Amino acid sequence: MIDKDEIYLKIGKKIRFLRKKNSLKQEVLSQRVGLTRSSISQIEAGKQAVSIHVLYGIGEVLNTKIYDLLPQEEFDSYSTRRLIEKKPVLNILAEKRLGVKK
Repeated sequence: MIDKDEIYLKIGKKIRFLRKKNSLKQEVLSQRVGLTRSSISQIEAGKQAVSIHVLYGIGEVLNTKIYDLLPQEEFDSYSTRRLIEKKPVLNILAEKRLGVKK
């Protein structure tokens, strides 16, 4: 299972990194996105969940795509685990299709 707290923490770190890279203060980012400075602070600390439309707004202000704000390794790991869980079932189906008997 994906740890949602870890995801929000990683999203927040990416937002903070990109905000600083763009030389923006939290106050400026918050005004451009339509949030309070406190909300930006909470998001960057991973303590506040971020809705999709807010992520799009933040990405637009930071001149980046929304998927660049997401922790890809979490989803890659999740996808790999799901594939491993399904692999025995896929093997059985493949064997049946090929007529392999055990």
